[in-house]
Amino acid sequence: MAPGGAAINGIFDEAVSLVNHLIASRELHQAEQRPIIFICHEFGGLLVKRALAYSHSRKGLRVEHIRSIYRSTVAIMFMATPHEGFRKEALIYANRSRHPEPNNFMLSLLEGSEALQEITDHFAPIMKQFFIYNLWEQLRTVIGRHKIYIVDRTSASPSWNEVDQCGINATHAGMVKFSSSASPGYRLVLAALDKYIRSSAAVIARRWEQDLELIGKERQHEIEDLLPGTLLNATIGAEMIAANRLR
Repeated sequence: MAPGGAAINGIFDEAVSLVNHLIASRELHQAEQRPIIFICHEFGGLLVKRALAYSHSRKGLRVEHIRSIYRSTVAIMFMATPHEGFRKEALIYANRSRHPEPNNFMLSLLEGSEALQEITDHFAPIMKQFFIYNLWEQLRTVIGRHKIYIVDRTSASPSWNEVDQCGINATHAGMVKFSSSASPGYRLVLAALDKYIRSSAAVIARRWEQDLELIGKERQHEIEDLLPGTLLNATIGAEMIAANRLR
């Protein structure tokens, strides 16, 4: 099987599950419009990107509630997310204890894979709607006799416009483990979260208002596009009925 094929469906299924579980929880707590900030480590970032793209794609009247996750997302903090994929040696060494041989899912996360390109293509049109912070590990992880970056800076922080980016002086696993306020990256992450939270109410209120208006206009255009053909068919039908009566 070619790398990426089945994995694309697997990632999509997990993304759909994430969106629906979030919707269920928020509806039960009557918090459909509560702002969301995603903090993602490694593969979790890829999953969130695909989930937001899926949420954004739901425009039909009966599934519009799924769009609420996109509408409510303020910011995403990507911590060592392999946007551009893993290098081969990182994938092999980091997963050797669990998977002696790379499986199809692991291969789908290699640099330049079809699965990663599919995620990027779906996320790119909506990414400017969110505050984004790309963070990467600055210390290599020791695995046996090897010292490697699990996700290197190039993959964790692509050349995107209008996003924050910074390295954290910790290993891949250590960069998300804050034992105290003195831990590497703690103040960086805390300051970013504080900024996002202070902006969230205004940002999300505006997003909901604008998106509801956009969807309303799209539906109106769809109706108007259908009307000429509908009127033409009705006119032809009426003429045929009149002609038959004359006979």
